[in-house]
Amino acid sequence: EAAEAILETIDAGAHLPWEYWHARASVRMALHWDWAGAEAIFRRSSTLEPNQPGKSAGVSSNPSLVFLDITAHYAAHPPPNDWDGVYVMKEK
Repeated sequence: EAAEAILETIDAGAHLPWEYWHARASVRMALHWDWAGAEAIFRRSSTLEPNQPGKSAGVSSNPSLVFLDITAHYAAHPPPNDWDGVYVMKEK
């Protein structure tokens, strides 16, 4: 059998999980080098994350906040033209 494409309409006003926004921002960063767009989306996803610094016990960061730092780094220091979208963390 041939594969069939499945298309789904997403209501932009609906409450979407933070993972959706996180993935969307990651694509903007890796494929389009849209640092400002990625930053805006990571800011939105950071408010939707289940673990919030200052609100969740023992939480000092979350994935969206980490990616905000990475986005800021690339905005200030763009990767080389042949960048494949891979980011190597320097510390944990």
